[in-house]
Amino acid sequence: MNIKRLVKRLLCPLQCLRFGIKNQEGNLYIGKACKIVNAKAMRFGKNVSIMPYTMLLCHEGGHLEIGEGAEIGMFSRVASQGEVIIGKNVFSGPHIFIADYNHEYRDVERPIKNQGNLVKPSVRFNRGGGVSIGDDTWIGTNVVIAGTVEIGKHCVIGANSVVTHDIPDYSVVAGCPAKVIKQIK
Repeated sequence: MNIKRLVKRLLCPLQCLRFGIKNQEGNLYIGKACKIVNAKAMRFGKNVSIMPYTMLLCHEGGHLEIGEGAEIGMFSRVASQGEVIIGKNVFSGPHIFIADYNHEYRDVERPIKNQGNLVKPSVRFNRGGGVSIGDDTWIGTNVVIAGTVEIGKHCVIGANSVVTHDIPDYSVVAGCPAKVIKQIK
């Protein structure tokens, strides 16, 4: 066992205690300067890595689940008002943003910042809106995933893409808005 892996294993219980995480399955690495809000609404699989300077946030009623072997890149933010489910072995580059909601903006009589968030309901998710990212997906640097979105398994989301619609299994997508540019299988 190398030194880095040993340090991560020793830090796991301390980090879980610090953030109040009770429902993780083991070997959860949380990097320095991470912020975790409402950890009781989160579930982590084995060998999950949350890289430094990342923020995980569950608003009231929200739920976040990160599958076994997943890695969230540095300086990222994952937020949930409904349900965000990140599958097994998903990994991301730095500076990603994932949220199961968008900002409301349609009332022209009120400032946008005072209109709150918009969660698009879907029967696919237990808590209204949600984001689901399938197993073995790679999310590139600076990707934004917002709204009610389902990303299939074994997908590649190109750097700087903005995903606001469902992506089928085995797809390579890129762009703003993200579009399928290739099917792997």
